[in-house]
Amino acid sequence: MGFRRLVRVCAAVWAVLLPAVASAHQLPPEVVAFFKADGPRLHVLVRVPTAMLGDARLPVVETVYLDLRGINDRLRTIGAEVTRSLDITDYGRPIAPGPVAWIVSPFDDHSFDTYEGAVQRLSGPPIPLDRYVYWNEAFVDFQFDYAVASNSPGLTARLNGLRLGGDFFQTRATYIPREGPVRTFVVVGSPQRVVFEPPAADAVTGFLKRAIPLVLGERLLALFIFCLAIPPRSTAALLRQFAAFAIPHAIAAAGVLAMTAPPVDATQDVAQVIAAMALVLTAVQHIANSSAVSRAIGAATFGIASGITLGSNVHGAWPLAGSHAFVSLSVFLVLVAIGCAVALLLVQPLLRIPFSWRGPAWLTMAALSAVPAHEATHAAGEAMARLRGQDQEVAGQLTRFVVDGWPLLTLVGLLVVLLTWSAVARRSVWSVSDAGTAL
Repeated sequence: MGFRRLVRVCAAVWAVLLPAVASAHQLPPEVVAFFKADGPRLHVLVRVPTAMLGDARLPVVETVYLDLRGINDRLRTIGAEVTRSLDITDYGRPIAPGPVAWIVSPFDDHSFDTYEGAVQRLSGPPIPLDRYVYWNEAFVDFQFDYAVASNSPGLTARLNGLRLGGDFFQTRATYIPREGPVRTFVVVGSPQRVVFEPPAADAVTGFLKRAIPLVLGERLLALFIFCLAIPPRSTAALLRQFAAFAIPHAIAAAGVLAMTAPPVDATQDVAQVIAAMALVLTAVQHIANSSAVSRAIGAATFGIASGITLGSNVHGAWPLAGSHAFVSLSVFLVLVAIGCAVALLLVQPLLRIPFSWRGPAWLTMAALSAVPAHEATHAAGEAMARLRGQDQEVAGQLTRFVVDGWPLLTLVGLLVVLLTWSAVARRSVWSVSDAGTAL
């Protein structure tokens, strides 16, 4: 019965967060690129917003409209700049493209949402020459073909190197191999060279190098491990509650990483709020000496919310694993679980020391539990502040409910605490013996 209750709670938390995960949001101007491996050819399609080409001096008429009749010479120069910035190599050898094709597309064109649509657009009709198009409300689409070694695993490209407007803009590049899953890379900031088909060892180590530092920066995760280690109890009981957290945590992180696009910022902030509330509840459960099932439910709730946050943070490194993504993910999740378990087992003996001092055990428990609860409250406040600063139309209904309905959520939280308190097996003052183990 207890396991079924835990499964239902996990499903409910995921159902609450899923609508926000799927919410759409408005993206900033970005370069969009497709790389399709086709035997001895690599087809490259690139879309550049004209808003990024302020320094390219596109020809205009009447000050603000593109001169579609006299723009080809300038686009030829821009195309050469795009190929230089991509700097595509095959086993470290720079390769040059064949003839370049281009077309100007209107701002409301969505053909680059898919590779097939982009191909169709580049082979389609141009914008009528007498049409008025604002210089910064259009796209320039390019097509390059490269001769490469058949099925070459040594292809690389430098993403986000195009800086015609003075700043680096986000680049969203999709690699389409002859076999295997399609992978999308999102690069923000300075240019980054991407190996499309890295060897297994390089894929795993490269993913871990980018992902593990993000785990170390998860403040709520570290606080939760500290909180789990507070009650003096047997190692078996400790590991059971850890498993109630670790399994949903790994499943949620893997689920987010499997998504094509990372969750929107609002989703991550909502997950932070839920994780912080679950952490506070875990601290209260220590003081109340709640049942094992109640503690497992709290741990699973935190695990799902924290897993969504972790998966969102490392989503950008996920495509870098190439065709070895499953192996890289498995190694990553196992290392995260092992690292958390080792930290838990190392911290637990240290936290038993205060219980050996003279003084009520319940007071020691309350003092230690207040540390993670206090920090979690601050983390929830920071996430709520970020939610308030977001465009509510973009954030969606779930975000508005969390931000505007915090009094109701607080009341629900108090009811949960009361129900947890009612599940206490003994209503006497908390003692070390109540924890199920001797000091």
